[in-house]
Amino acid sequence: MPRLNEEPLGQKWLPDPDDPRPEMPYPLWAPNFLAVLRETGNFSFGSEAAGVDLTTVRRYRYGDVQSTRTISYRGNAIFCREINDALDHRTEALTFSAMKRAMKTSDRLAMFFLRAMQPELYNPPRIVEHTADQAMLARVDDMRARLLARLAPAELPAPSVSDVDGEFTEI
Repeated sequence: MPRLNEEPLGQKWLPDPDDPRPEMPYPLWAPNFLAVLRETGNFSFGSEAAGVDLTTVRRYRYGDVQSTRTISYRGNAIFCREINDALDHRTEALTFSAMKRAMKTSDRLAMFFLRAMQPELYNPPRIVEHTADQAMLARVDDMRARLLARLAPAELPAPSVSDVDGEFTEI
């Protein structure tokens, strides 16, 4: 389950059918919540309209994750599917209204839709080629060699046996 503020936009989520825990009952407040969610796409507005806390909505969707109860439940699959359907409906409605606006007033928005729907025609792949003359490549190689020579460590004298404390065994 995602943490409270980390749920990706438009995420489809269903409880694991192999979860041995009993399923949460279908919530009585779900129709009010789903109607507002379908219109706004906003979980907070939906929970407020249904008269429940957002945590309650998440518990019915994901189940009891860190429950202190003796019985822990998994999310309600039907409720999860209805949430997914409401979010899909909101996305389609938003796409439709943006498409209408693009066709009437916004050339830039229309181009966005055309690039998304037919990328091969309206958003061809860009090929970037880099060419350099041989003199420039030689200068770059020379600068690289000089830089590496400056960064090379100076020769350090090898430590003598008298510099090392303890026993010394020659291998």
